[in-house]
Amino acid sequence: MRGEGNTIRCLACGNGATMDETYRMIPFDETCVIPDTPRKWFDEERKAIYRELIQPGFQLIERVKLGILPKDHFLKNQATSELAGEGEITLDSEGFAYTGTKHGEPFGFRLEPKLLPTYGMCTDVSRFYTFFEGEFFEFFPETESVAKWLLATEELHRLSGGEWKNFPDAETYA
Repeated sequence: MRGEGNTIRCLACGNGATMDETYRMIPFDETCVIPDTPRKWFDEERKAIYRELIQPGFQLIERVKLGILPKDHFLKNQATSELAGEGEITLDSEGFAYTGTKHGEPFGFRLEPKLLPTYGMCTDVSRFYTFFEGEFFEFFPETESVAKWLLATEELHRLSGGEWKNFPDAETYA
């Protein structure tokens, strides 16, 4: 999904709409199948990722740049981190993992799903962050996939018995 101004478009299928002042979504044309509101669209995305998650062998993999907070100086120009490496992030039934480099050295970590209920986003959905052993790590994916990572991580956390539960009146996903 990509939103810009008052438009939103699915990058996978091309569906899109403009949003009016009441957050009602008006399809671009008669070929677009659009939920009534952004909330309903997001709920449908959540259901779709849930169906993927429960399939055997589910795995999300993405190339990323790794950002960290410097220890010896402040960030400038509204930066949220300083690039310090690159590698690959993975989400599967075992949790979230980063494998790559940090300051030119091999580096990686894994967080089990019960310990990772969601990610933080400093400014927008171009990147996300989490913490490992008290250290801030920000990930800049090569593709526009942050919303999918967010939803998949939240649902995996729930499926793994994590503390963050869904709303009691939420629709069944399967």
